Amino acid sequence: MAHPKPTPNPNHWTLKPAANALNKGTYFRRLEDIETGLREVDKSKLSPGGRFLFLYYGCEKLAKGIIGIHGQWPADDAYDRQLDLVELKIAANAMKLRIPESLLTTLFKSSDSTAARYWRNRVVHDFGPTNVRNVVTHSTILNKKIHDFLKTYTPVVLAYLTKHYGHLLVV
Repeated sequence: MAHPKPTPNPNHWTLKPAANALNKGTYFRRLEDIETGLREVDKSKLSPGGRFLFLYYGCEKLAKGIIGIHGQWPADDAYDRQLDLVELKIAANAMKLRIPESLLTTLFKSSDSTAARYWRNRVVHDFGPTNVRNVVTHSTILNKKIHDFLKTYTPVVLAYLTKHYGHLLVV
């Protein structure tokens, strides 16, 4: 059974687009953390399979942020929900993020064995040598797509927050 959608609150403090350490828990800070984490992954000597998991979790964090920002939900509510691909496509389109629908499907369709989410679920819910090998095999293609998604759309969503919620900075 799906959880009910959170109540929109367009003035919730977690929508505030402020970039400083005092704003832990805001969408802005959480998305900035993706960029910082991505730099760490890029510096690492991780194997493609290891990189896949870190990159995917950043990707999921961005996707949940997009859904929550569009819904004007408190950030904790957005991040506590399971990712819904249909909600993500609607949110990305409504926010005019220009993310190709095919890319969202490649990253987040849980029932498609060519999708990142499918392999994330397989290795997390049924960890074993076959699924690990499959993640490593698919990661060679998926890592670039995930990395490009994060690198391209994290700044776009941060800019969206600044443009649409800058009024929250005036107190």
